[in-house]
Amino acid sequence: MHICIEGIDGSGKSTQAALLEHYLKEKGKDVLLTQFPSKNLIGTILRNMIEKKIKLPSKKAICMLFVADMYEQYESVIKPAIESGKIVICDRYANSNKAYQAVEGIDRIWIRHLQFYIVPPNVTYFLDVPVDICFDRLNAKKEKYENKEFLEKVSFQYSSYKGEEVFENKVILKGDLTMKETHEAIVADLEGRL
Repeated sequence: MHICIEGIDGSGKSTQAALLEHYLKEKGKDVLLTQFPSKNLIGTILRNMIEKKIKLPSKKAICMLFVADMYEQYESVIKPAIESGKIVICDRYANSNKAYQAVEGIDRIWIRHLQFYIVPPNVTYFLDVPVDICFDRLNAKKEKYENKEFLEKVSFQYSSYKGEEVFENKVILKGDLTMKETHEAIVADLEGRL
């Protein structure tokens, strides 16, 4: 099974992914937690760009690198893990790339064509947390995409995708839930899918 947790920076994706990993392991499940950008070579380049250690001038090239990172991670890590019976949890996936890169001015249809062969997860949990809350959670050393105006635009992009195929098999969790309530909502939904 392939599970994805999505949301803007500061929405609690990484926390919920880790909580879910722990919960499933406690239940005796074989689990693999991944993140995007990944830890492979392409992901490392992207992470250095996000952390402002290097500059990549072409927005289209950055978008293509994110998609290449997903393809590489899927083929080399996610697909083999699923085939071996593992549950894979992704902290971000294709929806993030679509939302963030659209804010960067990349045409949504062009992004969709790039991601045509991306295999969608079995379920996506989208953490719909207000931008003000997310921004307050982010530490003082902001990364490339961690400014309030940018996050507001990303939040809007996610909202505009809700009716499209990228949000099939989605569960939207409202931002007024506590960390514990969000985890419990994810678990309650997931139990019906396992």
